[in-house]
Amino acid sequence: MERRLYFVLGDLLVNAIAGVAAAFSAGLVPPSWHPLVAMPLGMCVGAASASVVALLFMPFFGAFEVMLPAMLTGMVAGKASGGSLELRQMDVESLEMPDGSFDQAFTSCTFCSVTRPVEGLREIFRVLKPGGDLYMFEHTGSRYFPFNLMLDAMTPLSRRVGPDLNRPTVENVTRSGFELRDVRNYFLDVVKTIYATRPAAAAQPSTGKASSFSR
Repeated sequence: MERRLYFVLGDLLVNAIAGVAAAFSAGLVPPSWHPLVAMPLGMCVGAASASVVALLFMPFFGAFEVMLPAMLTGMVAGKASGGSLELRQMDVESLEMPDGSFDQAFTSCTFCSVTRPVEGLREIFRVLKPGGDLYMFEHTGSRYFPFNLMLDAMTPLSRRVGPDLNRPTVENVTRSGFELRDVRNYFLDVVKTIYATRPAAAAQPSTGKASSFSR
């Protein structure tokens, strides 16, 4: 119940900011302009503001909303099949497991906050078996104006309290040695799923510098 209340409060905050932004932007339009011009302009600015605020709060709200059902489903499936589930907390940049320990790895709104994302992905690469799968649900930077500029501008602030908003995560995956199989966008080109595999014959991770956006 408490978690659901957090989601509701988050939605109210996003909508309130969107409404203020829409009203403010509409008020900046010269009085000589027709209301049918001012209103759509305010709506566009409000929608853009709401999108950015929603992305900013997603790691604190949306990540749990996605992860908890998946964790519970995995626990039930494991028990039903006679298996076991071990929950361990550690730094993704320095995993304790030996090489080639897992068939699959999953992340959800994780690599927006990892200090050295490429190092973390290389660790996942290491603990996966050759041919192993990596599935990710992440938010990244954008190619599209004005969202790319807005996410870049807000990242120095968001980084102080949690996530980066403009990470080039898709490029980081390939830099880490994975073979990219599929990228599907669900909100613009920002919220997405990424599917990649560790090659059967392990490739050397690239050391090229990633750009400021991700597809």
